[in-house]
Amino acid sequence: MKNVIKLLKFKGVSLSIFSMLLFVLMAGMQNGYSQVKRQVNYCTVKATFCAIPACVNRDSITDLDRVRMMYNDLVECTENVIGMNNHLTITTYYPQEQRYENDYQYKIGKSVVSVEGTFLYDHEGNELSHSESDDDEIFILSDVYAETYGVFNSTYWSAGKDAAIQNLLNAGFIEAYEDGEFVVGILENFEMAINFDEFTIEMRYFNDGDNVLRNLHRTSYAIVNGYTIPIEETMVKYSVLPSGIPYQITEVKSYLYYQVIQDDEEIVFWGEDFPYYSDYLHKSIQPAKKGGDIEQFEEIQKRQTEIKVFPNPAEGQITVSLPFYMDKNVDITLYNTLGVAVLSKHHTKGEKIDIDINALPAGVYVVRCVKDYRVISTRFVKH
Repeated sequence: MKNVIKLLKFKGVSLSIFSMLLFVLMAGMQNGYSQVKRQVNYCTVKATFCAIPACVNRDSITDLDRVRMMYNDLVECTENVIGMNNHLTITTYYPQEQRYENDYQYKIGKSVVSVEGTFLYDHEGNELSHSESDDDEIFILSDVYAETYGVFNSTYWSAGKDAAIQNLLNAGFIEAYEDGEFVVGILENFEMAINFDEFTIEMRYFNDGDNVLRNLHRTSYAIVNGYTIPIEETMVKYSVLPSGIPYQITEVKSYLYYQVIQDDEEIVFWGEDFPYYSDYLHKSIQPAKKGGDIEQFEEIQKRQTEIKVFPNPAEGQITVSLPFYMDKNVDITLYNTLGVAVLSKHHTKGEKIDIDINALPAGVYVVRCVKDYRVISTRFVKH
Protein backbone atom coordinates (compact mmCIF):
# COMPACT_ATOMS: atom_id res chain seq x y z
CA MET A 1 0.00 0.00 0.00
CA LYS A 2 2.95 2.33 0.59
CA ASN A 3 3.80 1.98 -3.07
CA VAL A 4 0.27 3.07 -3.99
CA ILE A 5 0.59 6.21 -1.86
CA LYS A 6 4.01 6.92 -3.33
CA LEU A 7 2.64 6.58 -6.87
CA LEU A 8 -0.27 8.87 -6.13
CA LYS A 9 2.05 11.47 -4.66
CA PHE A 10 4.06 11.23 -7.84
CA LYS A 11 0.96 11.79 -9.98
CA GLY A 12 -0.25 14.72 -7.85
CA VAL A 13 -3.50 13.07 -6.65
CA SER A 14 -4.96 14.43 -3.41
CA LEU A 15 -3.86 12.00 -0.67
CA SER A 16 -6.60 13.12 1.68
CA ILE A 17 -9.27 12.22 -0.87
CA PHE A 18 -7.61 8.95 -1.74
CA SER A 19 -7.15 8.04 1.95
CA MET A 20 -10.86 8.58 2.47
CA LEU A 21 -11.65 6.29 -0.45
CA LEU A 22 -9.28 3.64 0.85
CA PHE A 23 -11.00 3.86 4.22
CA VAL A 24 -14.36 3.28 2.55
CA LEU A 25 -13.01 0.30 0.63
CA MET A 26 -11.19 -1.20 3.61
CA ALA A 27 -14.24 -0.69 5.81
CA GLY A 28 -16.24 -2.68 3.30
CA MET A 29 -13.62 -5.42 3.53
CA GLN A 30 -14.02 -5.68 7.30
CA ASN A 31 -17.80 -5.56 7.65
CA GLY A 32 -20.89 -7.27 6.31
CA TYR A 33 -19.25 -10.26 4.65
CA SER A 34 -22.03 -12.52 5.88
CA GLN A 35 -24.10 -10.94 3.09
CA VAL A 36 -21.31 -10.91 0.48
CA LYS A 37 -20.41 -13.91 -1.65
CA ARG A 38 -17.45 -12.30 -3.40
CA GLN A 39 -15.73 -8.92 -3.52
CA VAL A 40 -13.18 -7.65 -6.04
CA ASN A 41 -11.40 -4.34 -5.36
CA TYR A 42 -8.80 -2.56 -7.46
CA CYS A 43 -7.33 0.85 -8.12
CA THR A 44 -6.22 1.93 -11.57
CA VAL A 45 -4.54 4.93 -13.16
CA LYS A 46 -5.18 5.58 -16.85
CA ALA A 47 -2.65 7.58 -18.87
CA THR A 48 -3.66 8.76 -22.36
CA PHE A 49 -1.27 9.63 -25.20
CA CYS A 50 -1.86 10.87 -28.74
CA ALA A 51 0.11 10.57 -31.97
CA ILE A 52 -0.33 11.52 -35.63
CA PRO A 53 0.57 9.42 -38.71
CA ALA A 54 4.24 9.40 -39.67
CA CYS A 55 3.34 10.78 -43.10
CA VAL A 56 1.83 13.97 -41.62
CA ASN A 57 4.00 17.05 -41.13
CA ARG A 58 4.00 18.14 -37.47
CA ASP A 59 3.85 21.79 -38.59
CA SER A 60 0.37 21.20 -39.99
CA ILE A 61 -1.03 20.57 -36.49
CA THR A 62 -3.08 23.56 -35.32
CA ASP A 63 -3.48 24.85 -31.76
CA LEU A 64 -7.03 23.48 -31.75
CA ASP A 65 -5.63 20.07 -32.74
CA ARG A 66 -3.21 20.20 -29.79
CA VAL A 67 -6.04 21.04 -27.40
CA ARG A 68 -7.96 18.00 -28.67
CA MET A 69 -4.95 15.80 -27.95
CA MET A 70 -4.50 16.97 -24.35
CA TYR A 71 -5.46 14.45 -21.66
CA ASN A 72 -5.00 14.16 -17.90
CA ASP A 73 -4.34 10.94 -16.02
CA LEU A 74 -7.45 9.44 -14.45
CA VAL A 75 -7.38 7.50 -11.15
CA GLU A 76 -10.26 5.16 -10.33
CA CYS A 77 -10.95 3.03 -7.25
CA THR A 78 -13.47 0.30 -7.96
CA GLU A 79 -15.35 -1.98 -5.57
CA ASN A 80 -17.26 -4.95 -7.05
CA VAL A 81 -19.61 -6.66 -4.59
CA ILE A 82 -21.58 -9.85 -5.33
CA GLY A 83 -24.32 -10.49 -2.77
CA MET A 84 -25.66 -13.88 -1.73
CA ASN A 85 -28.43 -13.40 -4.33
CA ASN A 86 -25.75 -13.06 -7.06
CA HIS A 87 -26.57 -9.37 -7.57
CA LEU A 88 -23.47 -7.47 -8.71
CA THR A 89 -22.95 -3.88 -7.55
CA ILE A 90 -20.05 -1.88 -9.02
CA THR A 91 -19.04 1.25 -7.14
CA THR A 92 -16.32 3.43 -8.66
CA TYR A 93 -14.71 6.42 -6.93
CA TYR A 94 -13.01 9.22 -8.89
CA PRO A 95 -10.57 11.18 -6.68
CA GLN A 96 -9.97 13.97 -9.23
CA GLU A 97 -11.60 17.24 -8.17
CA GLN A 98 -13.00 19.72 -10.70
CA ARG A 99 -10.23 21.89 -12.11
CA TYR A 100 -12.44 24.80 -13.09
CA GLU A 101 -16.10 25.81 -13.19
CA ASN A 102 -18.23 23.59 -15.44
CA ASP A 103 -15.45 20.98 -15.59
CA TYR A 104 -17.94 18.17 -16.21
CA GLN A 105 -15.22 15.60 -16.87
CA TYR A 106 -14.22 15.62 -13.20
CA LYS A 107 -17.54 16.63 -11.68
CA ILE A 108 -18.46 13.01 -10.88
CA GLY A 109 -17.02 11.73 -7.61
CA LYS A 110 -18.71 8.32 -7.48
CA SER A 111 -20.85 6.06 -9.66
CA VAL A 112 -22.91 3.07 -8.51
CA VAL A 113 -24.16 0.55 -11.06
CA SER A 114 -26.44 -2.36 -10.10
CA VAL A 115 -29.74 -4.02 -11.01
CA GLU A 116 -31.45 -0.86 -9.76
CA GLY A 117 -29.71 1.28 -12.38
CA THR A 118 -26.88 3.82 -12.44
CA PHE A 119 -26.46 6.55 -9.83
CA LEU A 120 -23.94 9.38 -10.22
CA TYR A 121 -22.75 11.55 -7.31
CA ASP A 122 -20.53 14.62 -7.03
CA HIS A 123 -17.55 14.89 -4.68
CA GLU A 124 -19.80 16.11 -1.85
CA GLY A 125 -22.06 13.06 -2.13
CA ASN A 126 -24.95 14.83 -3.83
CA GLU A 127 -26.84 12.80 -6.41
CA LEU A 128 -26.31 14.13 -9.93
CA SER A 129 -28.41 11.70 -11.95
CA HIS A 130 -30.18 8.34 -11.85
CA SER A 131 -31.04 6.09 -14.79
CA GLU A 132 -32.97 2.83 -14.63
CA SER A 133 -31.18 -0.38 -15.63
CA ASP A 134 -32.23 -1.60 -19.08
CA ASP A 135 -31.01 -5.16 -18.60
CA ASP A 136 -31.04 -6.54 -15.08
CA GLU A 137 -29.53 -9.84 -16.23
CA ILE A 138 -26.16 -8.16 -16.71
CA PHE A 139 -25.95 -7.57 -12.97
CA ILE A 140 -27.40 -10.92 -11.86
CA LEU A 141 -24.62 -13.47 -12.25
CA SER A 142 -24.75 -17.24 -12.60
CA ASP A 143 -23.30 -19.32 -9.76
CA VAL A 144 -20.27 -20.27 -11.84
CA TYR A 145 -19.57 -16.68 -12.89
CA ALA A 146 -20.04 -15.40 -9.34
CA GLU A 147 -17.48 -17.92 -8.05
CA THR A 148 -14.87 -16.93 -10.66
CA TYR A 149 -15.59 -13.19 -10.93
CA GLY A 150 -12.42 -11.11 -10.90
CA VAL A 151 -10.01 -13.81 -12.04
CA PHE A 152 -9.33 -14.83 -15.62
CA ASN A 153 -8.86 -17.97 -17.67
CA SER A 154 -5.24 -19.15 -17.88
CA THR A 155 -6.02 -22.13 -20.13
CA TYR A 156 -3.66 -20.96 -22.86
CA TRP A 157 -0.63 -20.71 -20.58
CA SER A 158 -1.27 -23.94 -18.71
CA ALA A 159 -2.03 -25.89 -21.88
CA GLY A 160 1.01 -24.69 -23.83
CA LYS A 161 1.50 -23.35 -27.34
CA ASP A 162 0.55 -26.48 -29.27
CA ALA A 163 -2.74 -26.80 -27.41
CA ALA A 164 -3.40 -23.07 -27.82
CA ILE A 165 -2.95 -23.38 -31.59
CA GLN A 166 -5.33 -26.32 -31.71
CA ASN A 167 -7.87 -24.46 -29.54
CA LEU A 168 -7.80 -21.48 -31.89
CA LEU A 169 -8.22 -23.68 -34.96
CA ASN A 170 -11.08 -25.54 -33.27
CA ALA A 171 -12.69 -22.18 -32.50
CA GLY A 172 -12.82 -21.37 -36.22
CA PHE A 173 -9.68 -19.28 -36.76
CA ILE A 174 -8.50 -19.29 -40.38
CA GLU A 175 -4.89 -19.71 -39.33
CA ALA A 176 -3.02 -20.20 -36.05
CA TYR A 177 0.73 -20.39 -35.81
CA GLU A 178 3.63 -20.16 -33.37
CA ASP A 179 5.83 -17.11 -33.92
CA GLY A 180 8.63 -17.00 -31.33
CA GLU A 181 7.10 -16.45 -27.89
CA PHE A 182 3.72 -15.73 -29.55
CA VAL A 183 0.85 -17.84 -30.76
CA VAL A 184 -1.06 -15.87 -33.40
CA GLY A 185 -4.61 -16.57 -34.54
CA ILE A 186 -6.13 -14.99 -37.66
CA LEU A 187 -9.74 -14.31 -38.64
CA GLU A 188 -11.02 -12.23 -41.56
CA ASN A 189 -10.63 -8.84 -39.86
CA PHE A 190 -9.34 -9.89 -36.45
CA GLU A 191 -6.04 -11.10 -34.99
CA MET A 192 -5.24 -12.53 -31.57
CA ALA A 193 -1.65 -12.78 -30.31
CA ILE A 194 -0.86 -14.67 -27.09
CA ASN A 195 2.56 -13.98 -25.57
CA PHE A 196 3.55 -16.96 -23.43
CA ASP A 197 6.66 -15.26 -22.01
CA GLU A 198 5.00 -12.07 -20.75
CA PHE A 199 1.45 -13.35 -20.13
CA THR A 200 -0.25 -10.97 -22.54
CA ILE A 201 -3.20 -11.36 -24.89
CA GLU A 202 -3.48 -8.83 -27.70
CA MET A 203 -6.49 -8.39 -29.99
CA ARG A 204 -6.38 -6.35 -33.19
CA TYR A 205 -9.42 -5.29 -35.24
CA PHE A 206 -9.01 -4.13 -38.85
CA ASN A 207 -11.14 -2.10 -41.25
CA ASP A 208 -12.86 -3.85 -44.12
CA GLY A 209 -11.17 -3.24 -47.43
CA ASP A 210 -7.96 -1.40 -46.57
CA ASN A 211 -6.91 -3.79 -43.74
CA VAL A 212 -5.75 -0.83 -41.60
CA LEU A 213 -5.90 -1.22 -37.82
CA ARG A 214 -9.18 0.09 -36.37
CA ASN A 215 -8.40 -0.59 -32.71
CA LEU A 216 -6.17 -2.71 -30.53
CA HIS A 217 -6.70 -4.08 -27.03
CA ARG A 218 -3.91 -5.74 -25.07
CA THR A 219 -4.08 -7.05 -21.51
CA SER A 220 -1.06 -8.07 -19.44
CA TYR A 221 -1.72 -10.62 -16.70
CA ALA A 222 -0.05 -11.97 -13.58
CA ILE A 223 -0.67 -15.24 -11.77
CA VAL A 224 -1.13 -14.80 -8.01
CA ASN A 225 -1.85 -17.78 -5.74
CA GLY A 226 -2.78 -19.73 -8.85
CA TYR A 227 -5.29 -17.09 -10.02
CA THR A 228 -4.87 -15.05 -13.19
CA ILE A 229 -5.52 -11.32 -12.75
CA PRO A 230 -4.99 -8.28 -15.02
CA ILE A 231 -2.15 -5.87 -14.27
CA GLU A 232 -2.26 -3.57 -17.28
CA GLU A 233 -4.55 -2.85 -20.24
CA THR A 234 -3.66 -0.94 -23.39
CA MET A 235 -6.30 0.32 -25.79
CA VAL A 236 -5.43 1.93 -29.13
CA LYS A 237 -8.16 3.65 -31.12
CA TYR A 238 -8.42 6.30 -33.82
CA SER A 239 -10.23 9.59 -34.34
CA VAL A 240 -10.02 12.71 -36.50
CA LEU A 241 -8.68 16.12 -35.44
CA PRO A 242 -10.59 19.38 -36.16
CA SER A 243 -8.19 19.98 -39.07
CA GLY A 244 -9.21 16.64 -40.61
CA ILE A 245 -5.99 14.79 -39.74
CA PRO A 246 -6.49 11.27 -38.35
CA TYR A 247 -4.77 10.57 -35.03
CA GLN A 248 -4.08 7.69 -32.71
CA ILE A 249 -5.25 7.59 -29.08
CA THR A 250 -3.40 5.21 -26.76
CA GLU A 251 -4.84 4.58 -23.30
CA VAL A 252 -2.71 2.67 -20.79
CA LYS A 253 -4.59 1.55 -17.67
CA SER A 254 -2.27 0.30 -14.92
CA TYR A 255 -3.55 -1.55 -11.87
CA LEU A 256 -2.02 -0.15 -8.67
CA TYR A 257 -3.47 -2.97 -6.60
CA TYR A 258 -5.90 -5.85 -7.10
CA GLN A 259 -7.77 -7.78 -4.40
CA VAL A 260 -10.21 -10.70 -4.48
CA ILE A 261 -12.14 -11.82 -1.38
CA GLN A 262 -14.16 -15.04 -1.38
CA ASP A 263 -16.37 -16.13 1.56
CA ASP A 264 -14.64 -13.73 3.99
CA GLU A 265 -11.17 -14.90 2.93
CA GLU A 266 -8.70 -12.86 0.90
CA ILE A 267 -7.54 -15.17 -1.90
CA VAL A 268 -5.65 -12.59 -4.00
CA PHE A 269 -3.80 -9.41 -3.16
CA TRP A 270 -1.37 -7.95 -5.65
CA GLY A 271 0.31 -4.57 -5.92
CA GLU A 272 3.73 -4.69 -4.31
CA ASP A 273 6.58 -2.96 -6.16
CA PHE A 274 4.57 -2.42 -9.32
CA PRO A 275 6.14 0.12 -11.74
CA TYR A 276 3.86 2.93 -12.88
CA TYR A 277 4.84 2.61 -16.51
CA SER A 278 5.12 -0.94 -17.78
CA ASP A 279 7.66 -2.23 -20.27
CA TYR A 280 4.95 -4.16 -22.11
CA LEU A 281 4.09 -1.41 -24.63
CA HIS A 282 4.36 -2.91 -28.08
CA LYS A 283 7.08 -1.41 -30.25
CA SER A 284 4.51 -0.47 -32.89
CA ILE A 285 2.76 1.86 -30.45
CA GLN A 286 4.50 5.22 -30.07
CA PRO A 287 2.45 7.46 -27.80
CA ALA A 288 3.02 11.20 -27.65
CA LYS A 289 4.89 12.49 -24.61
CA LYS A 290 3.00 14.98 -22.52
CA GLY A 291 4.42 18.47 -22.58
CA GLY A 292 6.68 17.57 -25.48
CA ASP A 293 6.51 17.36 -29.21
CA ILE A 294 3.77 15.35 -30.89
CA GLU A 295 4.87 11.79 -31.63
CA GLN A 296 4.17 10.04 -34.91
CA PHE A 297 3.18 6.43 -35.54
CA GLU A 298 3.39 3.88 -38.33
CA GLU A 299 0.10 2.26 -39.27
CA ILE A 300 -0.29 -1.37 -38.22
CA GLN A 301 -1.39 -3.47 -41.18
CA LYS A 302 -3.16 -6.80 -41.06
CA ARG A 303 -0.78 -9.74 -41.25
CA GLN A 304 -0.51 -11.33 -44.68
CA THR A 305 -1.99 -14.83 -44.68
CA GLU A 306 -1.56 -15.69 -48.39
CA ILE A 307 1.38 -16.05 -50.75
CA LYS A 308 1.65 -13.37 -53.44
CA VAL A 309 3.80 -13.10 -56.58
CA PHE A 310 4.48 -9.86 -58.42
CA PRO A 311 4.72 -8.71 -61.08
CA ASN A 312 2.34 -11.15 -62.65
CA PRO A 313 2.78 -11.65 -65.58
CA ALA A 314 6.57 -11.35 -65.19
CA GLU A 315 9.61 -11.34 -67.42
CA GLY A 316 13.08 -11.50 -65.81
CA GLN A 317 12.38 -11.52 -62.06
CA ILE A 318 9.56 -12.20 -59.60
CA THR A 319 9.15 -11.21 -55.98
CA VAL A 320 7.50 -13.77 -53.72
CA SER A 321 5.72 -12.18 -50.75
CA LEU A 322 5.27 -14.77 -48.00
CA PRO A 323 2.54 -15.08 -45.35
CA PHE A 324 3.54 -14.00 -41.85
CA TYR A 325 4.02 -17.56 -40.59
CA MET A 326 6.53 -18.40 -43.38
CA ASP A 327 9.11 -15.65 -42.87
CA LYS A 328 11.90 -18.06 -41.81
CA ASN A 329 13.43 -21.26 -43.19
CA VAL A 330 11.11 -21.82 -46.15
CA ASP A 331 11.76 -24.15 -49.08
CA ILE A 332 10.52 -22.51 -52.32
CA THR A 333 10.13 -24.54 -55.51
CA LEU A 334 8.92 -23.51 -58.98
CA TYR A 335 7.07 -26.14 -61.05
CA ASN A 336 6.06 -26.06 -64.72
CA THR A 337 2.66 -27.24 -66.00
CA LEU A 338 3.97 -30.83 -66.19
CA GLY A 339 4.69 -30.82 -62.45
CA VAL A 340 8.47 -30.81 -62.97
CA ALA A 341 10.55 -28.78 -60.53
CA VAL A 342 12.51 -26.20 -62.53
CA LEU A 343 14.00 -24.07 -59.74
CA SER A 344 14.46 -24.42 -55.98
CA LYS A 345 15.59 -22.07 -53.22
CA HIS A 346 15.88 -22.18 -49.43
CA HIS A 347 14.75 -18.88 -47.92
CA THR A 348 16.36 -18.19 -44.55
CA LYS A 349 14.61 -15.07 -43.29
CA GLY A 350 12.36 -12.24 -44.45
CA GLU A 351 8.86 -11.60 -45.71
CA LYS A 352 9.92 -11.29 -49.36
CA ILE A 353 12.37 -12.99 -51.71
CA ASP A 354 13.43 -12.05 -55.26
CA ILE A 355 13.86 -14.91 -57.76
CA ASP A 356 15.60 -14.63 -61.14
CA ILE A 357 13.50 -16.39 -63.83
CA ASN A 358 15.43 -15.25 -66.93
CA ALA A 359 16.47 -18.83 -67.69
CA LEU A 360 12.90 -20.16 -67.71
CA PRO A 361 10.90 -20.43 -70.95
CA ALA A 362 7.59 -18.58 -71.24
CA GLY A 363 4.64 -20.32 -69.65
CA VAL A 364 2.59 -20.86 -66.50
CA TYR A 365 4.39 -21.81 -63.28
CA VAL A 366 3.44 -22.79 -59.74
CA VAL A 367 5.31 -21.37 -56.75
CA ARG A 368 5.20 -23.88 -53.89
CA CYS A 369 6.39 -22.91 -50.40
CA VAL A 370 6.96 -25.46 -47.64
CA LYS A 371 7.74 -24.86 -43.99
CA ASP A 372 7.51 -27.77 -41.56
CA TYR A 373 4.16 -29.41 -42.31
CA ARG A 374 2.61 -26.35 -43.99
CA VAL A 375 2.35 -26.06 -47.77
CA ILE A 376 1.06 -23.04 -49.68
CA SER A 377 1.20 -22.28 -53.41
CA THR A 378 0.13 -19.90 -56.15
CA ARG A 379 0.56 -19.43 -59.92
CA PHE A 380 2.25 -16.85 -62.12
CA VAL A 381 2.82 -16.34 -65.83
CA LYS A 382 6.15 -15.67 -67.53
CA HIS A 383 6.12 -13.86 -70.86
